[in-house]
Amino acid sequence: MPNSIASVEAKSCRLTYSPDEVWCWAGGSLRHRDLVFVTIRTDNGLAGYGEVGEAYCLANLAVDIINRVLSQVLVGATLAAPSEMWHRLYHAILPLGHSGIAMAALVGADLALWDLWGKIQDRPVYALLGCSRPRPVALYASGGFAPGLDALRQELLQWQEKGFNAVKIRGGLKDRKSTRLNSSHIPLSRMPSSA
Repeated sequence: MPNSIASVEAKSCRLTYSPDEVWCWAGGSLRHRDLVFVTIRTDNGLAGYGEVGEAYCLANLAVDIINRVLSQVLVGATLAAPSEMWHRLYHAILPLGHSGIAMAALVGADLALWDLWGKIQDRPVYALLGCSRPRPVALYASGGFAPGLDALRQELLQWQEKGFNAVKIRGGLKDRKSTRLNSSHIPLSRMPSSA
């Protein structure tokens, strides 16, 4: 018997950093991050989970888009392959635009649908996507926010001590006087892991 979607629920939570921490990114810095998690349940109790990436200060809007717009499309629908469901969701957000937080909300629901579809098919998602086995994924740290070359070198060494052998550093720091000084940071981010 086909599975039908019984419920769609998005919830947000706030991760607040301690006073001595700040989360930095190319667009600025934050003292907290808002996260959005999506749960899609079938009528027989299976659940798929997804996350809206990069909700920042728009988490409540992402929650509303999922709970008020996307759920209207999904609840009661017979669960089909996620690629088919994606097209329905894409058309549902047309009045909101196909970029920004509307698209991020769609991605959160899409991730939950893939998770759910893998459970129904009793296959890992990587197999559903055509891979015969999971492939290792290279990870990198994001950094380059320390002011000055000495502080930047120390930051990169700390990432290396934590096991990262690659670091993406931000360019165009406010205290940089020229692109030549900016480009001098590049060799620091390419330190070999044995250094």
